[in-house]
Formats: sequence, C-alpha cells, structure tokens
Amino acid sequence: MRPAWHLVTSSLSSRRRRTALLSGAIAVATALVVAVASLMSSINRMIESQLGFMFGSGDVQIRHQHPRGSVSQAQYDATKQWPEVALSVGSVEADIALVITRPIWVHDETTQQDVQRPTQLRATAHGNGLDFRAIQPIRSIELVAGRLPSSDDEIVVDEGLVAALSWDANAKRRGIFSVIPGIRRSNPDEKLSDEHLNANRQQRVGIGETVVIQKLRQNIAELTVVGVAAAPPLGGRAQAYATIQSMRTLAGYTKEQADHYTQVDLVLRDDVVPEDVVNTYKAMLGDEIMLRSTAKATSGLTDNMRSSELGLILILVLASMSAAFIIVTGLNTSVAQQQRELAIVRCIGGTRFHLAQTQLLLGVVLSIAGAAVGIPLGIAVVLLLGVVASDVLTTGVVIPWTGPVLGLACAFFAGIGGALWPALRAAQLQPLRSLTPNAQPVSRNAVGITSLIALCFLLVPAIMVTAIHDGQMMFWTYSTTGLPLLFLGYFLLGVPVTYIVATCIGPLLAHVFRLPKHMLVRSIESTPFRHGLTAGALMAGLALMVSIWTSGDSILRDWLGKLQFPDAFVSGIALMPEHQRMIEDLPFVTETCALSLTRVETDVFGIKALQDLKTTFVAFEPEPFFRMTNVKWIQGDEETAIRRLNEGGAVIVAKEFLLAKGLGVGDTFKCTFEDHDDTFEIVGVVASPGLELASRFFNIGADFHEQAMHAVFGSMADARTKFNVEASQLIQVTFTDDVDDDIAVATLRESLFDAGIIDAGSGRRIKETITTFASTTVLAFSVVAVVSMFVACFGVANIVMASIESRKFEFGILRAVGAMQAVLLRLVLCEAVLIAIAASILGTAMGLQASWAATRVHRLLHGLELQVRIPVLAILIGSTILLTLTLVAAMPAISRLGKTPPRELLASGRG
Repeated sequence: MRPAWHLVTSSLSSRRRRTALLSGAIAVATALVVAVASLMSSINRMIESQLGFMFGSGDVQIRHQHPRGSVSQAQYDATKQWPEVALSVGSVEADIALVITRPIWVHDETTQQDVQRPTQLRATAHGNGLDFRAIQPIRSIELVAGRLPSSDDEIVVDEGLVAALSWDANAKRRGIFSVIPGIRRSNPDEKLSDEHLNANRQQRVGIGETVVIQKLRQNIAELTVVGVAAAPPLGGRAQAYATIQSMRTLAGYTKEQADHYTQVDLVLRDDVVPEDVVNTYKAMLGDEIMLRSTAKATSGLTDNMRSSELGLILILVLASMSAAFIIVTGLNTSVAQQQRELAIVRCIGGTRFHLAQTQLLLGVVLSIAGAAVGIPLGIAVVLLLGVVASDVLTTGVVIPWTGPVLGLACAFFAGIGGALWPALRAAQLQPLRSLTPNAQPVSRNAVGITSLIALCFLLVPAIMVTAIHDGQMMFWTYSTTGLPLLFLGYFLLGVPVTYIVATCIGPLLAHVFRLPKHMLVRSIESTPFRHGLTAGALMAGLALMVSIWTSGDSILRDWLGKLQFPDAFVSGIALMPEHQRMIEDLPFVTETCALSLTRVETDVFGIKALQDLKTTFVAFEPEPFFRMTNVKWIQGDEETAIRRLNEGGAVIVAKEFLLAKGLGVGDTFKCTFEDHDDTFEIVGVVASPGLELASRFFNIGADFHEQAMHAVFGSMADARTKFNVEASQLIQVTFTDDVDDDIAVATLRESLFDAGIIDAGSGRRIKETITTFASTTVLAFSVVAVVSMFVACFGVANIVMASIESRKFEFGILRAVGAMQAVLLRLVLCEAVLIAIAASILGTAMGLQASWAATRVHRLLHGLELQVRIPVLAILIGSTILLTLTLVAAMPAISRLGKTPPRELLASGRG
C-alpha cells in the first residue's frame, strides 16, 4: 500500500463521524442535482407530448390564413400528388358547445324540500374531426376508456371535457350571475342535504350517453359518447373527437365547403427536407394558404427549452460549490488538527507530495461515497414525487442518463475541488513549526489579506453589472465569471465577518448564555478561519432565498403590480363583429373593443443563444381602445398616436422597448411574420396594459409553444394587410359602475355559451391569478434554498465536532478546576449561534447584491424596470431556518460532549 493510502485510511478510521458528515453533504448536493435534472427532463417530456398532441408527427402543415378559412378538396388532392409526400391527411376543427340533461337535486324554496329536476350541464370544447384510420401515423389518440368513433353520430370526449360536463364544474359557474346590477343571487346548493349533494356530484357525462351540440341556442346535432381520451399533458382546452363529416356539420361549413378541411398534415419521405417542400409549393397553393414545417412552428419552444438547461447548470454550480466549501472547511480543519502528525511524517521521510496526495485522495473517497448515496437518493426522490404529484406530472417521471452523470460531476467537483486548498496547505507545512501548532497564534495579517482578496472578488461582478451596457455580453460575462466570483468572495468574506461579529456581539451573547466575559470571543478569535469559512459555506442557502424573494417581489410589485387591466375580457379563437354586438347588447356593458393578437418575431428581448422570444402585436381600432384604456404615456401623446395609427404603418411600443433597446418616438420597429419583414414607425411609448398576459391567461396549454414577451400596439387595418388578420382573439369590455365584476363575467359566460366564445374573465381576477402563480413559483424555488441550507449544516456539524475534539484537553482542564459541564455546552452552543449570525449577514448581503445584478439583467434583456427592496420577512424567515438548522446540526456533538467525563477529556492529551 502506498504511503498516501496509509494516511488516508488512518484519517478515515479515526474520524468516522466527521467523514460521514462530509460525504453526507456531497450526497445531498448530488441528490439535488439528480432530482432537478430528472424533474426538468420530466417537464420537457410533458412539453414534447403536448407538442405531439398539437402538431402530431407530421413534417408539414397546411392551413388557411383566416381562422375561419379552409383548405379545399382540390388543394388537398394536389398534396397527394407531390412526389416528396408519403402521406397526406386532412382534419377539421371547430369550437363546439355541448349539453347533457341530468336529474339534479335542487332545494325548493316553496316546500323547503329537495326535489329532482332535469337540468342542463354545459361545457365548451375544441372539436377535432379526424379520419381515424389515416390519422394514426401522425397523431395517436390515447383512449382511457371505450373506443374511437366509427360513424357520424358518435363522439369521444377527453378527461377535461368529462370534468367540465359535470355538476361540480357547472355549479361553480352557476348561481352567482344576475342581470340585475348590484344583486348577487345566493347559492341554492347550500341548503341541499349531504346525501343529495353527493348524488349531484356523481352527475357527469359518461360512455353511452347522448350529448347535444348547440349553436345560438339551437340544437344542431345529437352524438353518442363512445370513448374517453386522455387530456393534453399540459391541460388547456377540453377536447372532443368525431368524424370529419360530423365536425363539418358542427363547424357550420357551407355547401361550398362540404368537402373542405381546416388543416392538412403531410408526412414526407425520409430523404426530403421540409423547408424545401415549403419553398417549392408555397406559391402553388396561393397567398391565402399557409404552408409551414412543423419544425419551424415548434423551433422557438425548442430553443427556449434549451435555455432551461442553463438553470440546471446554475443549480449544479450552486450545489457543487456549497458542498465544496464544506469539504474545504472540513479538510482544512483536519489538516490543522493533524499538523503534528503530518510534521512527524515529514520528519521520517514523507514528501510534500505525499501530504498533498493524501488530501486529494480523501476528496476522491468522499466524492465516491457521496455519489454512491446521493445518486440513488435523488432518483428515489423523483420516483416518490412522481407518485405523489402524478396529477401534475401526467406523463410520468424521466430519469435521464444526464442526471446521474451531472450528479457524479457535482460529487467529484465538490470532493476534489474542495480538497485542493487543504492539499496545498498540507504540502506547505514546515516540520519544525508544525510540531508546536498551539504556540503559533493566528496572524491578523492573514485575516486582513483574506478580507482584501474577498473584496476584490466582490468588486469584479459589481463592475461587470455597472460597466457593461450590452445585455448579451453582460449576461454571459456575469453568469460565467461574475456569479462564481461573487460566491467565492462572500465565502472568503466569512472570515473577517465572523471575526467582527465575535468582537461586537460576542460579549452580549456571553452575557446572555452566562459565560465568562472573554471566553467566547477568544475561542472565535483563535480559529477565525475555521469558524469564518463555515459561516461562508452556510450562507449560500439564505443568499439564494433572499435573492429569489427580492427578485420575485420586484417583479410582482414593479411589473405585475403596475398593470392596469380593463374590467373584463372575452376570449375566442375567431371572434367576429357579431360576437362583439352580442356582448354590447347586454345591459351592464358600456363599451367594447376587439383585439387581435399576433406573435411576431423580433430580436429585442431574450438571450440570443438560448431563447427565441417573440413579441405580441396587439391590433385594435384606436378610438374605442383609448376611450376604454387608461394608458400612461411615457413618450408621445394620444391625439398624435391615434392620427398616425389610422394613417397606417405606425405602432405604439411598451416602455420595455425603450428600457431594453432605447426604442422611442421617431425610431422604427422591425418584425417578421411568416418569413415576411415589416417596419413600423414608433409614434408613442406607453406603460403596457398587460393585454398579452391576458391573452396567454386564456390560452395556457394552447399557445405555450410561441413564447412572447411584451407587446406593440397597432391598428386593426395594419394587422389585416400585413399579418392577414381577419378575426379577433380578445374583446375588451367595460361595465357599468353598479355591477359586480363576478356577476357580470358569469352572465357573459352564460349568455354567450354557445356563440363560439371560449371564456370570459374579469381583469381583476386575471391579475390575481397571475400574481398567485408568480408567488407560488417563488415559494417553490425557496425549497431549493432550504435544501442548500440543509447541505451546509453537515459542515456545521463537522466543524462543531472538530472544534470539540481539538479542545478536549482544554475542556478537561476547565472541568478539573471547577467549571460546570453546562458552561462547556453553552460555549459550544454559543459558537454555533455566532456562526449562524455571521452566515445570516453574509447571506443577506450576497442575496441583495445578486438581486441588484438581476435587476440590471432584466432591464437590458427584458426591459423591466425593477427596484430592489429589502425583503425583511424573507430574511427573518430564512435566518430563523438557518439558525434552527445550525443548532440542530450542532446538538449531537454538544450532547456527546455533555456525556464525556472529565477524566476522558484529560486523557485525550494536547493537540
């Protein structure tokens, strides 16, 4: 056995508990990386499944430019003759309103008894007319029960539609609406008996039942439910499936459209490039027909999915560095405690290389042990989460090969990277001086030099954030260099901060814990690096929590909080003037404005190498829009903007364009739609009313593949001529002052149920829902911060244990001369409290600096003007968690010290 291995086995066997703690820290960090990698892969599989559901496995899609347009039979037949095409399949789509009649228990106010009455249960869905024999190679339908339709009078509903066509879902939409302003009807279901209430909850559509399809209150078809399909992985609109001819009837196709299709999917031969087919046949089909490759339709989301890998890398770096700092502190402490032993090794012929090799081998052993435990632990956590959250992870969990590989990389980076400094320090030991380590006081110059180095490290990312004005350069420079230096700087800053905290707060804590006046301060001052680096390793989790809460609060307050939504929105795939007139006829509606939202490509926002963020072109009739919308003008004025919008070729941009790229009045806005470039003159800059967010609120799960940020505002005339827009997707609505928003929205839904409208929602509720989602996301990410604190507590336990072992002889002397056992326990406990206080200061400072840098990143990349405000609540919660975990980690070693008799403490000897 080589000499270094003798030293390794000796060190491991003599410090088993501390070795277990160090390897445990690596194991938890490794498990975190494996779990996050697996969860991201699982979410990506859900997204890919949703893409497969939406786009199928076809290579090229053919659709009409107009939402209500169609592809003719002649055009469909022509595609079958193209030599590049292996399979051509047509389909028909339509929004349909479904009704079933069920016996529902209601409370009769006259007789004060529960009675059964036939009641209509209603729901809207996206209808898909398919050739079920031909469509299977392109788009498979996963059946949960039953079979696929075989005739025109049959239909398959998905699980989302089953839930919507139920008493529960209808009860939520029923009972609160009333056309009488200011009056809210009480909920009659509250008076039902439990038995009848439970009976009502069983009422829902099922296989074998007949559903009625309505349009404008007229029954246009009766279909038998023959199967139930799985819902889309990411949710979204409920789906129904019928034959092509049946869906043509439901869609209201005219005689001229009797053989038309909404979409044609093409599967190409293996050696054919989809873009070549698009370029070859696009002109042949005419200007009104849109021919695009599936890859192009989903390319933006694919790029944005890749950007999520950067988040995984940052988590990997965070976990690895946190564990590495713990290993540095633990092994460095071991080197300090073994100075005499290592000096003896040098005196009998050991080389500097042997000592350095010993520390590196210790790092390797800790890495292997941590990976051996952490990788299976991470996999187990993900599998358990897949069972517990099966309703969210609908496509199951994925354990990619990259998860264990990244976990292994994290383990070896933490172990070997953490062992480098102890190895260097061990190699530099001088035999004669190391034989008397206790006679060598810690130099204050060393603390000062460490402080200077730490401040230099912290200064570099600060300069990056303030001096670099190009968003792309700043992001990559800061994420690859600035963040690691920030982390390392605060880690080293733990030494002077702990020293200062001990000097300033130590006497007060000594008084509180009833310790001799100078005992605590001298204990910390004698080992500032040991305690300081422990505080530096411990602060990472709190820093992450402070940063998350600060950034999240800034977005909620300075962006979402300043959005001013109108009273309500009505959403639909293709809303026409007749829909707008129906809304205007309601007695509580004062005015409406139709909005068309088109995703256009622009290079203003996002990380160019990772993201493909589009921008929403919001089109409207200028006069009614500005009458209804309280717009805050940053540049320009309303009168000039309306005139220029009506003239054409002009847009108003959100202020984020001004902040990110300096685009203001007089500049030009360039965008691309369907490979066609357009240029507009900017005639105003406004604070965005959040219309693009309202659109995405109604279409979650449907248009997620087109990730867009912020909006430009133009005229409906420009949208028609430049983007082939013929219908609206939103109608903005204002109510009379004396009507309740919830009542008005419920009345809108009831009145327009079968008019081709998807949904309606109040501006207040939409904003509340988006805010709730953002807040929930902040809380979810806080879990990672708590896990990071938990990882660091392994280091605390190790340091407390090492501190006790190194001072057993001194503790024995104190006990021998009359010191009570409780004094020693309070001393060690107080040292742990000081470490936690120093870590809280460091974590808060690092979190705030990281948040300040994030505001600069958001401004340059996304145009968001955010302000950093100290999150007092998050700091208090995080510090409390940190202090609690620190004390819990220290208690086993303190308890063991309390059970050690003075004789055994004295027998340990000096050093």
